[in-house]
Amino acid sequence: MVYYLYMGKLSKPEGITLKVQQLEEIKTSITSGFLTMGKILVEIRAGKEWKNYASHLKTFDEFLREIRLGKSTAYNCMRLYSLYGETSLTLDYSRLVKSLPFITDGNKDEWATKAKELDAHDFHEELREAKGIMNCPHDEQEDFTRCVVCGKFTRQ
Repeated sequence: MVYYLYMGKLSKPEGITLKVQQLEEIKTSITSGFLTMGKILVEIRAGKEWKNYASHLKTFDEFLREIRLGKSTAYNCMRLYSLYGETSLTLDYSRLVKSLPFITDGNKDEWATKAKELDAHDFHEELREAKGIMNCPHDEQEDFTRCVVCGKFTRQ
């Protein structure tokens, strides 16, 4: 796409469109980076290469601490890589991480589609449903308040 500058500035609609495109590219690049991290970590762990990094290391988790990489981040990256490989995913990494507990080989494409296409509210509802938390479908509802001291609920 070609953008024309007028007096050094993009027009407002073109400017925001360009910024949104840049944000999408950055999200894709972040996800790609995490998948690449996962690949590297899987290789290091499988080949026990971490033992060659420093003689005092006894476990892979100690290696992660040594390189200042959070354990959950590392294992999330490795799990995502094991599921998706080097697939180019144009979606938000954090959504994939949130859905990791529910992703299997059989439904990984479905979750990737949900992560990419659903808005924040609908994606959150999908996660709730996967956790078994369902919103009540009935219109008849009551409001309650909860005491922060004793935890007792009272009807409003």
